Amino acid sequence: MPHGPRFVTPGVSLAAIEPQGTGKPRGLVPTDGRPLLAVLVFSSECAHCETAARAWSRWLSAVRSDIDAVAITGDELGVGQAYAQAHGWQVQVLAVPGVGRTPLGEVLIARTPWLFLLDGGGRVLFEGHGSRLMGLDSAIAAHSHARSAAATRDPLDQAPFN
Repeated sequence: MPHGPRFVTPGVSLAAIEPQGTGKPRGLVPTDGRPLLAVLVFSSECAHCETAARAWSRWLSAVRSDIDAVAITGDELGVGQAYAQAHGWQVQVLAVPGVGRTPLGEVLIARTPWLFLLDGGGRVLFEGHGSRLMGLDSAIAAHSHARSAAATRDPLDQAPFN
């Protein structure tokens, strides 16, 4: 029996996963100073992914500019890139192919279509079926609201009183 998690759940860090796709290692963390990374997990052989792919196309075309997004597949990189291109996804495609896959990489792609929202450190804030785009949007809004509230909080309100 393998050790470790069977599925990726909120609180787990995915920062150490280095999927293929850029020619250089890229951990699963947001880039360009963005606070969040949406991860869309798919397989070209998954019938349910085809339905999710159409909804993801619409979602990706409207995603906020302060959110980073990637699509990840267990397929070979070229197969995943062709799938994304066929659906018009304007997003970086990364692959966690079978050869040399780590246990965490294995559980990342265990369910398709699947969505994750990661914070700046690669920690999972949200996970759900690929059809749960409203849940993903809610998690993004909640995170943004919490960041805004923290940024506008008066430091004197946080000081202890003696």
